[in-house]
Amino acid sequence: MYDSDPLVQQMLEGDARGYILKSDAVRDLVTAVDALRRNKTFLTPKVAQLVLKGYLDKNKKETCRKMAVPV
Repeated sequence: MYDSDPLVQQMLEGDARGYILKSDAVRDLVTAVDALRRNKTFLTPKVAQLVLKGYLDKNKKETCRKMAVPV
């Protein structure tokens, strides 16, 4: 899949339980399929980093907005 933050976020908001990038497919595909078969979630390290960055950026903007601090 694509490594664009909005696309990853959109997929996760659509209740996706896993996300794997094309660049990570060779290394992580079997692990991802196994995790999903066991009703677990799976994010590659790159995707997890994108998700965390998006979460932290969103919280930072909300905190700054509440405190009226320009971002």
